[in-house]
Amino acid sequence: MHRFRIHEMVFGFLLASVIWALGIVAQSPQPTQPPSQNQRASHTTNEASKGEDEKSIWKPSDPVSLYTLVLAFFSGALVIISAIQIRFLILADRTARISAIAARRAANAARNQVNIAEQSLVAGQRPWISIDIRINGDLIFDANGNARVHLLFILKNIGRSPATNVRINPYTFLHSPKRLDVLAEYQNFCAITQMRPDNMMTYTLFPEETKQIPRFETISSDQIIEACQAWKETTSQDWKFIAPNIVGCVSYKIAFDDKQHHTGFITELRRRRRADYPSGIEAGMFSLDEAKVAAADVLLFHSPRGSPSID
Repeated sequence: MHRFRIHEMVFGFLLASVIWALGIVAQSPQPTQPPSQNQRASHTTNEASKGEDEKSIWKPSDPVSLYTLVLAFFSGALVIISAIQIRFLILADRTARISAIAARRAANAARNQVNIAEQSLVAGQRPWISIDIRINGDLIFDANGNARVHLLFILKNIGRSPATNVRINPYTFLHSPKRLDVLAEYQNFCAITQMRPDNMMTYTLFPEETKQIPRFETISSDQIIEACQAWKETTSQDWKFIAPNIVGCVSYKIAFDDKQHHTGFITELRRRRRADYPSGIEAGMFSLDEAKVAAADVLLFHSPRGSPSID
């Protein structure tokens, strides 16, 4: 059915209707008048003429035949008009659907432009928190086997509006064969941080304001034992060295929404290798045999294993 156009179907139907109507007219009996006395007298002489009259197909003066033919033509005209109307309705429906699709696409494009403009405005006017981490004291091993490192976190609002609920979220772990993926440790910890309440120990930073926050991070003896055991299983020898990593993020809020925003950081702590130091120190790791490592010998640098995120 899809191969035929509607007007072709209607034309075929109309032609069939007209032929059918003409056939009915042709086959319909013609009305006859009762013969008069003069006609009866001349019956013999007019026999041939009467036979020809009875064989006549249609008389233009016959009202029934004329009515039937006119009705057939009017019916065909109505069918043609209806077909034209249907054709126009189909075209109008198709045009309306195309117009609706175009309008929807235009609306989506306009909405995207508005979102981009809004995001650009927010990005240009919101606060942005940068972070710098420095060593702020010696690394000390206490009598219980815990290690403590002193750090200084320097936060600065480099944006154009105040940042509220500013909080530092650091996490210290030891690099070992069981915890080689520093980037995964960072991502997992920051995902947990996003679910914490942000109204404890927080600060407000105004544009161009800088805040220095001294803190110390503790590496528990349990962490040290676990890392040394993992290295021992890998190297098949006793292990007395640690390589701390400090990852995390600074969380804060802005005035443009209710979300918690973050500036991440991924750093590594390594020991400075001096020329006069014993050769047993492994690749910048800290030895457990040292009770204290001077701040000048503690190095902190950004990890090459991944880039922190910012939002």
